[in-house]
Amino acid sequence: MDRKLLVLILLPITILMVIVPAQIIPKVGAAPLPPMVCTAQPIDLYCRAPAPVFNGPVITPSVLLRVPIVINNTDTINGFDITLKVSDVSKLKPYDADLIGTVMPTNVILAKCIGGILIQGSTCASATDTPDTIHLSVIDTGNPLPVGTTGLLFTAVFNITGTTSTGGITIGYQTGCPNSSVSGTTVCVSMPNGTTAPTPETTQDGGFDNSNVATLPYATMTSAKNNLGQFLFGLAASTTDALTLNAVNGFDTTSTPFVTITSTVTGKNPVPTSSLSPPFIDFSNPPATSATSTLTASVATTSAKGNDTVTITGMYTTQDPNTLTTSFLEAIAILPLTVVDFSITANPGTISNTVTSNSAQTSISILPTYFVGLVKLGVQASSLPIGVTASYSSATITSPTTSTLTITVSGNTPSGAYTITLTANSTLNGVTKLHTGTLTLQVQGHSVTIDSVTVSPQGPVAIGTKVTLTVQVDNKGSFAETVTVNALINNVTVATASNVMVAANTVVPVTLTWTTTAAGTFTLSANVLLPAGETNTLTNSSKVGDYTVQPAATSPFSDSTVLALIAVIIAVAVIAGFILIRRRRTSTTPTPI
Repeated sequence: MDRKLLVLILLPITILMVIVPAQIIPKVGAAPLPPMVCTAQPIDLYCRAPAPVFNGPVITPSVLLRVPIVINNTDTINGFDITLKVSDVSKLKPYDADLIGTVMPTNVILAKCIGGILIQGSTCASATDTPDTIHLSVIDTGNPLPVGTTGLLFTAVFNITGTTSTGGITIGYQTGCPNSSVSGTTVCVSMPNGTTAPTPETTQDGGFDNSNVATLPYATMTSAKNNLGQFLFGLAASTTDALTLNAVNGFDTTSTPFVTITSTVTGKNPVPTSSLSPPFIDFSNPPATSATSTLTASVATTSAKGNDTVTITGMYTTQDPNTLTTSFLEAIAILPLTVVDFSITANPGTISNTVTSNSAQTSISILPTYFVGLVKLGVQASSLPIGVTASYSSATITSPTTSTLTITVSGNTPSGAYTITLTANSTLNGVTKLHTGTLTLQVQGHSVTIDSVTVSPQGPVAIGTKVTLTVQVDNKGSFAETVTVNALINNVTVATASNVMVAANTVVPVTLTWTTTAAGTFTLSANVLLPAGETNTLTNSSKVGDYTVQPAATSPFSDSTVLALIAVIIAVAVIAGFILIRRRRTSTTPTPI
């Protein structure tokens, strides 16, 4: 028969034998046992005598033993409360309990305690939930199981942690519980049925003996990594890991040389996701004693910050060639994965700097959220004011260490408060995240500027006009100042206001008067002078522009040509008058007879 066809036939049969309730599987060779709770082989899922004694290796990474706990030919029940106990916890350590394939599909877990630790439900019983126990209490919200039901209640999972001596150890039941279904005892098996009295049952212990694994076929699974690393919160990224599976003691030649690989992620929701390729290994097709599978772990932009765990399991069944007991084993690899974040902060968050002290320092810290790694520090250049520089004692640090940031102020930096933007970035799994923080810089110093100068009246004007210059003196510094304000004509001072008081961060108008004394075009400007310590002298002067003064108005008689003309006119007038008088005298003299 074709090997691929054989796999397709055997795989569903194997799964059915593990998860399907035994009442639909013929009980070939089953002994006529009374209503009973027992351990069973995964290929049986019913009770039979003698009880199975399972086997499994002690290897690294560890192997889990999955033990079916079944109900056999029961009366009516609608739940169960069972506490298992191993006789030597150093050989089998309680690990988990699951309800995959249970005969109670509409179940509600009331209590799940593994090794005395509450995993799910309300509380553990302090007297009976101990490090060597698995306690599972379930109620079925559907119809009660009918009389005669046989099938899987749950699967108890143990970590194989040691090698037993010949004869092995017992997988039995805890004692000390009230309301037991086992008449006349305190065995911790109670099968409720909706009444005050539980349904009567008996119990049958199982066993575990791995004193001889030399001929036991089994499989191993190892991961190339022991940690999937850190992922930056809010950024999508993924990583892979190679899983190597090996067939030991002829596992590849058994009738079920198959390993089903699954992966789960636990942590704070929403958790990252994982996948496997391939999720199923068949050592017989093609024939091999080694195979690989690739795990891919992916973090989404919505994955929560926190420590997550990726658990990879390789499940298979194997038959002990000496006892012919079939054990359900599970190779396991546990890989941590962390979704991290960080922030940048300055301490102190505000620093003061004066021109005389020149520089100031602050400590820059990276505050981690699950984060441990390299961070590159920087300062956004556009946020630095004029004349300010910034430098780190170390521009790359490993969280949670710190770096010292030195801020240096030069002489041309105006006084005031500035917000400087700090940057921090880290790259993990091929993606980079940038965080920013802020630092307030208070620059204290002497800085007086001229905001504006207005002139009245506007030119041109005549000689002798009084021109008013109004100078807006702005003290941008941190101290009150006593200043001198000058008006200049062609860079020559023509008016001065001394001892002008200007409080810090205020503007004072100063009026200066210039009386024009000559005609022409002049360059007007103003300046302000501090006694000492000016931060930026470039803003201490302001040029108004060109200003025109015209000559005074003159009399028309001052012109020599006009005077000469007037003289001629006067002379002509005098002569004309003289002639006229002569004529009149002549006309009045008698003519001689």
